[in-house]
Amino acid sequence: QLAENIASVFFVTERGSDELAPGKILYVSPAYETIWGRSCESLYQDARSWFQAVHPKDRERVQAALSKLATGEFDEEFQIIQPGGAVRWVHSRTFPVYNEHGEIYRVAGIVNDTTERKQVEAKFRALLEAAPDAMVIVDSQGEIVLVNSQAEKLFGYTRQELLGKEVEVLVPERLRDRHTAHRSNFASRAQFRPMGAGLDLYGLRKNGDEFPVEISLSPLQTEQGTLFSSAIRDITERKKAEELLRDREERLRLACEAGRMGVWDWNLVTGEVNWSKDIFSILGLKPFSIQPNYRNWVECIHPDDVSRVEEAINASLRGNENYQSQYRIQLPDGTIHWAEGSGRCTRNEAGDCIAMEGLMIDITERKQAEDALRESEQRYRNVVETQTELICRNLPDTTLTFVNDAYCRYFKRTREQLIGSKFIDLIPEPVRPQVLQHIEALTEHPHNEISEHEHEVILPDGSIGWHSWVNRKILDSAGRVTEVQGIGRDITARKRAENRLRESEERYRNVVETQAELICRYECDTTLTFVNDAYCRYFGKARE
Repeated sequence: QLAENIASVFFVTERGSDELAPGKILYVSPAYETIWGRSCESLYQDARSWFQAVHPKDRERVQAALSKLATGEFDEEFQIIQPGGAVRWVHSRTFPVYNEHGEIYRVAGIVNDTTERKQVEAKFRALLEAAPDAMVIVDSQGEIVLVNSQAEKLFGYTRQELLGKEVEVLVPERLRDRHTAHRSNFASRAQFRPMGAGLDLYGLRKNGDEFPVEISLSPLQTEQGTLFSSAIRDITERKKAEELLRDREERLRLACEAGRMGVWDWNLVTGEVNWSKDIFSILGLKPFSIQPNYRNWVECIHPDDVSRVEEAINASLRGNENYQSQYRIQLPDGTIHWAEGSGRCTRNEAGDCIAMEGLMIDITERKQAEDALRESEQRYRNVVETQTELICRNLPDTTLTFVNDAYCRYFKRTREQLIGSKFIDLIPEPVRPQVLQHIEALTEHPHNEISEHEHEVILPDGSIGWHSWVNRKILDSAGRVTEVQGIGRDITARKRAENRLRESEERYRNVVETQAELICRYECDTTLTFVNDAYCRYFGKARE
């Protein structure tokens, strides 16, 4: 009665020696007609008829297993084709029935329709194959029962090489003992574990290469018991990216520390503000000692600078320009430092600024250096401007970059008229090549640091005067000539006196040499210092 109502096929046969039918069919339940699509009567008449429905793809395998049918050891899953062409999956198992002598005299069997399960498995396999990650499914003993093609690609094994192997074959040898312990622990209290659950995990390819992986685990309840599914992702590129990011962040940290820079961001929607450790240091605060916010920052700014800085912030929020400002900050001990702030807005689709991020730089030393430079330049200017000598600086091509007041007064021109012009234009053309040679000798030869020379100049009234110049080259950090600084004086009066003296001496010589009388000059000890031609002729001796 029970067999008549079950969905599975139940059958009993006599024991025989025929591979296809060990003996006469004694009983087959009505479910045979539902599953095979053939009448029970046809099976009673021909015990071999069930085999004719076996799918051609499975027929060879099933026939090879039929030798176990007579002993009740047949256990196979295969496809059958119903008369209408429909294909179904069945799982057939047989059991021996013994007589009072302990001999097998009958065989009982049960056939379950596994079509729906196979369809579910097919969908599961399709889903498995469609997964972007490598999927490896193991049983409770850690043996691999299912893998997808992504797992084959990732580990370099074929599916056949992996099935039935312990999952530790995919784990580096140095980690296998620990992995076995982890696996046993997970199996004892199985629950879903997401990717990257705090473990540094590594996989092992068939060729022996290790690589970092991220694994999520989940238990699967099946008819065969609990299986464990693992989704495995190669994170080599991500690890490289993370390492590169850490390296860049470390470089940024070192750069910030070396440059006294800090990073900040401000969420204008929530009001949340974040400061890097260096900003606390710039403001003279212990790192992370207060909760950063806009008001805390403003309170550190010198009162005289607050309105100017806030206007720069508001201008950036209103428009498209970036925020930039230099301001003084008051440290808790009362000292004044200088900071430079910069930032840019992130805007929504409406164009409103919803966040701002930027840098704060401690520029105290730079400001001190700038102040010292200004003081030095002022002292230099005070010295230079009080000199009566002409002082100028010029490029190697003689373009003036600086002139003092004495230079301007001498040439009766303003500083604006002179700077940017070439001083070579103030020199008469015939002597310009000589002056340029002096400049070239100074700038082109590394061992020449100073040059002195005298040359003619064109005076404001158009007449010709004379200058004496001492020039020194100015070098940059690489040793290249950037400018030449010159100090000059007017020697026109001296040159004119020298010319008058030469002219007077020439006139005197002309008078003396034309006299018939003997003319000489001598020292107190009678040593001759001059004789005229008449004196030489008279004594018949040369002047020498």
